[in-house]
Amino acid sequence: MREELYEEVGGRRGPHHIAVFQGSRAPSNKTPRLASSARYFLIMAFTNPHIFMEGCLSHTFQPQGSQLYLEGLYKRDVSGLHGIGNVHHWESGIFTNVQPFPNARPCVVVNGQNLWLLDFNVMEVMHRAHASNMMPRGSIVPQPMWLPQTQQDRDRIVRDAPLAMPVYFVNLNGIPGVTINDAINRNFRLHGQQDLVPIHATSVAMRIQWLGYNPWSRRSNTQNMHVTLERFVGLVGRAVAEFLQQCVPNQQTYRPEWRIGGQGGIMPHEVLIVGAVQVSQGSWQPILQASRHIMFM
Repeated sequence: MREELYEEVGGRRGPHHIAVFQGSRAPSNKTPRLASSARYFLIMAFTNPHIFMEGCLSHTFQPQGSQLYLEGLYKRDVSGLHGIGNVHHWESGIFTNVQPFPNARPCVVVNGQNLWLLDFNVMEVMHRAHASNMMPRGSIVPQPMWLPQTQQDRDRIVRDAPLAMPVYFVNLNGIPGVTINDAINRNFRLHGQQDLVPIHATSVAMRIQWLGYNPWSRRSNTQNMHVTLERFVGLVGRAVAEFLQQCVPNQQTYRPEWRIGGQGGIMPHEVLIVGAVQVSQGSWQPILQASRHIMFM
């Protein structure tokens, strides 16, 4: 397998220093670049994960829904978008070399090629979490992607509105996901923890559409819009915890394998928050993962 040489940036390895979200409010840290000094580390060559099949987005929204989400982000057809994987320290990540929007900052530069982080490979996350003796990673919780009800609103706050890059909660070992309790109590150490999340409103709606339950939302106050990733994780954690307490089964879509609580049901301590994606102007939807495998019936 081919190996490339990269420079340490700011006294640390470049990929360790990058934020796990990109956008107009991304931090001003230097982008990792091709080596120009004697300080190097190794990055492995690329693989090509399927961006509409293998990632957390496609497992959450299903392939068609993940394509719809990315088209809202890119504002154009993305059917030809290809994933790039196996970037050093982000081996589970799925990157792209196609810039989503003009002011989106790249995560890393490899051989002069800008890369943006779009997703994480579900199977790679499971494997690497197991190898690292972390809390097990199981099935991604399926959710329909939230969309405004009217076409007029879809045009106004999705199609014609700038959306932020996906925000992932990535531990220092490169594996995404925090428990609800850790999120609420800020018991974590994440990449880019003190960097700003690109929120441009005084409040945001957290929307959860857990399969088999009524759609749910919670409005979170962002006050002066100065929201660090650390604070954002807490906002999402409290929203997920509240949903799990208030969720109401939907008899038309009920799926027993995704039942919350009760004997054999999914308990709050078994739920990990992988991150959250902006599905419309002012609305975010958490990406959730169970700590065990759920067999679809």
